[in-house]
Amino acid sequence: MITLDTLALVYWLSGANELSGAALKAIENELNGGEILISTISMLELAQFVDDGRLALSMDTRSWFSTLASIEGVRLVPVDAAIAVRAASMSRELSSHQRLIAATARTLGGALVTPDERMRALTYLDAVW
Repeated sequence: MITLDTLALVYWLSGANELSGAALKAIENELNGGEILISTISMLELAQFVDDGRLALSMDTRSWFSTLASIEGVRLVPVDAAIAVRAASMSRELSSHQRLIAATARTLGGALVTPDERMRALTYLDAVW
């Protein structure tokens, strides 16, 4: 099981070459019988990227989210009380979005896939990049 942060998710689904070899391998391994977790906070963050013009999707946002949810092996994880409490105890150097994503990985287990070096250092999780 792995948890993708928002940028790793964007890189993966856009087919961009920004994914590292290790990140791509981790994703491919999980697609073969494992599970890829996506915090629902990433959906909010992606919608903000689209609204701000920082990200263009090939379809409307709602359809993109539906497509994401339909990928076998991908599970959208809502923020619950356990995740929120764990996120509240994480480094304030990270944004609330980053803390919620990292708390999802810590609460449910598995590695965090993120290109963000600071996030890898400050979350004390097994991280892939």
